[in-house]
Amino acid sequence: MNQRYLTLISRIEEEFNELDKIKYKVELGWKKVKETDDDLYLDSVALNLHDFYACLERSFKLIASEIDDNIPKGESWHQDLLNQMKIEIKSLRPPVIKKETANQLDEYRAFRHLVLIKIP
Repeated sequence: MNQRYLTLISRIEEEFNELDKIKYKVELGWKKVKETDDDLYLDSVALNLHDFYACLERSFKLIASEIDDNIPKGESWHQDLLNQMKIEIKSLRPPVIKKETANQLDEYRAFRHLVLIKIP
């Protein structure tokens, strides 16, 4: 296998390792929210959900860069990148994610921007 792809695989694996850590933090934070009703824990969950999507988006950017050779640009690049991951690129790659998954992730994408607005 080409060194470029091996590097890509390693970088995406690192992002997935990070996703495991984020999942743990979200679960722990959510448990604390239910136990204490403390907004501080809710803020932690929100920031970790932001990080969840950011981590996936970094993986998508790696794929767009290294395989598709096309990272979307402009104001709607976040949405365009997500859309790019749900389509097949003929003779290059199958869809990275299912359309249903993209629809679910779009909610995280939108939420991510709400979290950024809330943080002073």
